[in-house]
Amino acid sequence: MTTQPSRRLQRGRLGCTRREFLQSSGAWLGCLPLLLEDVDLSGRVDSRDVRLVRAALRDGRYSAELDVNQDGQLDQADLEQVRSRRGERVVRYAAHYYPWWGNRLQPPYHWGEGISYRPARGFYDTSAFRLAYDQIQSACRYGLDTFLVEWIGPASDFGRSNPARSVELALQQGFLPALEAAGGAARFAILYDSAIIFRREFGFQPDRFDFDPPAARDRLVSDLIYLGERYFGHPQYLHLDGRPLVYLYLTRSFRGDYAAAFDRIQAHFGGRIFLLGDEVWLGGETDLSRSGCLDAVTAYHLYRPDLLEPLGFAYGAYTDLAESIYRSWRRALEPLRHRTSGQPVRLVPSVIPDFNDFGLLDRSGRERNRPLLFGANPAAEFGQQIERMKRWVDPKLALMVVTSYNEFHEGTTVEETVEYGFSRLIALAAHKAFNR
Repeated sequence: MTTQPSRRLQRGRLGCTRREFLQSSGAWLGCLPLLLEDVDLSGRVDSRDVRLVRAALRDGRYSAELDVNQDGQLDQADLEQVRSRRGERVVRYAAHYYPWWGNRLQPPYHWGEGISYRPARGFYDTSAFRLAYDQIQSACRYGLDTFLVEWIGPASDFGRSNPARSVELALQQGFLPALEAAGGAARFAILYDSAIIFRREFGFQPDRFDFDPPAARDRLVSDLIYLGERYFGHPQYLHLDGRPLVYLYLTRSFRGDYAAAFDRIQAHFGGRIFLLGDEVWLGGETDLSRSGCLDAVTAYHLYRPDLLEPLGFAYGAYTDLAESIYRSWRRALEPLRHRTSGQPVRLVPSVIPDFNDFGLLDRSGRERNRPLLFGANPAAEFGQQIERMKRWVDPKLALMVVTSYNEFHEGTTVEETVEYGFSRLIALAAHKAFNR
């Protein structure tokens, strides 16, 4: 007497598990934000997923992508596993990506300024297609599917030795072709580095960018128009609520008539642009009127030595501090509405796996900071921070910022290294489920 195929369907000798199916030629879907139980790859486990597995069981049809427990057979256990995860979704991780490393488009720089960890790929060149492709594929396998790519000015404005030209050409010649080749749901958005742009153009210090001079407003507006013309229409550019996202670094340092610049930007794009500002910080000035010019606010990181020193620089203390700050900001944002659209200003929490810039000592002229200190299992502590920060993820956006993918100067990178291997990426993958 044979087992009914509609209840227990085994794969054939040439079959594959769902993971193998997703990674097979022509079917690589590892860049999608999914749980294994999300069999229709929608980003949420729902009734459609249950129906797909039930129909396959009823029809006696084995399908590798429906074999959610990856045991080589499709049976009642797979159906129950999908049912048990119904209602869950996934958080989208968006990590800062720096295309400035060892760039062959100008004499190598940045590696020589000092690092705290050694990249597993060696001292690489971010303008190389193969390097970027390997990074994207690896990150996507662990659920990190969105990259906030550093931008410090248009390539067309600068001579051959200017870093801005080098960084943008690395984006155009290395990262974007690699992203297109990776396919799937891998996405990118622009990280607009206000600190570098305004220091180089106007001599502004990182704690104050003065927008009273018309030239400063003109520069921000013209840069975003430039970015819109060249990148927002890319099929893999990240859109939230149908609008292209731009991450604006250090908006908390904007002073003067910044509102006029934001109004001009929104007018140019007909309100169809999503501005995520680096507003959240520990102490200092909190200007909710500035936050009201933005669609959402976040923090690049919340590392402050003066506040962490009494706490022994413990990583867990940083997590406690960060959560308290996000809790306060959630309350502060509740009544706030965008100055032109009237929509709620949303909160996007960020996580860091570490902060350690000891590698910069006596090499770049920068003052080093005390590194964060861990217990016996740093990856588990990172996972706990991710889980706690998910409490502050906006259910509409389902977005969390990761600082960073490859900022080796400050040690915040989650990319594979000699010292900690894949453990930070594994922590991201383990905590991708999002139930709100």
